[in-house]
Amino acid sequence: MNDRDREHRRAQSARALLWTSVLLGFLGLIVISPAGRLFFLAVATLFAAISMFLGQGRARTVGMVVTLVLLVFCVVTYPAYREHMDHYLEQAESQR
Repeated sequence: MNDRDREHRRAQSARALLWTSVLLGFLGLIVISPAGRLFFLAVATLFAAISMFLGQGRARTVGMVVTLVLLVFCVVTYPAYREHMDHYLEQAESQR
């Protein structure tokens, strides 16, 4: 495999990861549970960050933007997740 094929494969992988991250981010936004929402958003952010490092040119720029947007969604979702988990832990303690 020559360098040109390797670069083409990296570009394809970056695009596939980017589209996967967008899909997972969308799923994260429609999940009702804060724990599920944070999970999907975190995985989507990870995929977008990987695509940002693999991509070149426009794919890298789009990867950066998607990563930042998903990070903002993660930060906004975290307080609801924390509240949800605190309530869950309280219920688990009371059932003992």
